[in-house]
Amino acid sequence: MSYTYDLSPEASFEDRYSQFIAFGIPKADVDTLRATIKDMWADAPGGWPYEWSVFARKYLDAGNPQLAAVASAYIRMSLVAVLTFVASRGAVLQDGNRALRSDFGSLFPNSIK
Repeated sequence: MSYTYDLSPEASFEDRYSQFIAFGIPKADVDTLRATIKDMWADAPGGWPYEWSVFARKYLDAGNPQLAAVASAYIRMSLVAVLTFVASRGAVLQDGNRALRSDFGSLFPNSIK
């Protein structure tokens, strides 16, 4: 990403840990994300948008679009993060309940499909 600013994952988790849990992200998942995320900007394993999108996809595939929407909100640290979720994960929530999926993974070759 060409535009970044000094923000560490550790500081973000320290500041927002209880918020993540209060909004429904399971504590075990927050702990896993906290241990895994090492970079705020990377669209690759260990990156904030990448790892949150993995969990958003997990929740969506488990039939929980509301929790997927919450997790996707935490991806939105940058425009690239939003595009990563929408394009490489293909998850768009409609009517709060129905999940529509399409494959645009070629836009972000480093993202899992």
